[in-house]
Amino acid sequence: MSVSGCDGLKAQLDCIKTYSAGVTSLFTIRLDCTGGRVYDCTGLALDVTGKVSLRAGKACSLFARPSLTVGTNDTSSPALFKVGGAAHASLSIRGADMSLGGGRGGILADGGGGVALTSVTISGGLGPLVGGARRGGAVYASNAKVSLSSTTLTSNAAALGGALYFEADSGFAPSGLVAPLSISGSKLTGNTADRDGGALYATTARTDSKATVSVRSTTASENKVGAPGRCSAKAWGPESFPCMRGWLFVRVALVRLRALECY
Repeated sequence: MSVSGCDGLKAQLDCIKTYSAGVTSLFTIRLDCTGGRVYDCTGLALDVTGKVSLRAGKACSLFARPSLTVGTNDTSSPALFKVGGAAHASLSIRGADMSLGGGRGGILADGGGGVALTSVTISGGLGPLVGGARRGGAVYASNAKVSLSSTTLTSNAAALGGALYFEADSGFAPSGLVAPLSISGSKLTGNTADRDGGALYATTARTDSKATVSVRSTTASENKVGAPGRCSAKAWGPESFPCMRGWLFVRVALVRLRALECY
């Protein structure tokens, strides 16, 4: 199915919400660039309760990507996309941009199958308020897998995890061998956290391989922690590493950092 405006995208997601109860089939939605590539989502909240894949559609290219935008300081919902409500609920996005206007987050995933972003840019996000603190300016995930590939998270803000916040309780046991939080070939730039994790904050109650964070071939630059004197790069587990200029806070069983550039 194809859509050419944010109202059309919301209608398709609402339709999926109505008919996908107990259905684990993948629903693919094409974001067409015909007649303009900007999807104005100001005032709209997009609920993902099924297994949904968003892809660039007609008239899109490397130079004309679909762009989901919201107005400046739009606070109509905690995040543009809310993923959850069913064990299989998941969101996959490829080849699109999100410009969030500094008023709300990009993706809030609470349980379900998680989030996979490939060749996506998310900017201007403000983390949703969870437990008295804003968490994950671009992506907030609780007990949900997160995969970022060739993706850029830039100029996002929160109290914890300026770009991305990930947490999992002791009962979270994702299937397969892929790390619950995996970032590869991506860029985390110019994000800010008031308290910890200028770009990334990850914590879990598990103490085994199901609590692995994997970051490889990724650049982290100009990410900041607002509170003076805070070193937000801490790790507990088999590996330890020095403070990386405020960009990372990790408390998990295993951290894998490879081909990582921090400056």
